[in-house]
Amino acid sequence: VLAFASGGVYELVQEASAFGSAGLLVAVTFGLFTRWGGPHAATASMLGGVTTYVVAGKMMGLPYPFLASLVASLAAYTVGAWLEGRTAQVAPEAPTA
Repeated sequence: VLAFASGGVYELVQEASAFGSAGLLVAVTFGLFTRWGGPHAATASMLGGVTTYVVAGKMMGLPYPFLASLVASLAAYTVGAWLEGRTAQVAPEAPTA
């Protein structure tokens, strides 16, 4: 469907490279350089980035959908990491033998 609607190969390559890059960039950066967050925060970041890219670029027609998806994936990672931290503090510890 995208191939028929695109103007050429350059647009298809640009679309493919930007599609999931924002969420991946945020998840890898936080994963490598901080101890904050975890797998749920990384998943939220990637899903938030992809969803925002599609909505901002295709449905809303924003001129820079990658920047919108980068901000959304950063916000999703922040919320996911905060929720992971709250559940880690609330969860009871397993009894030791």
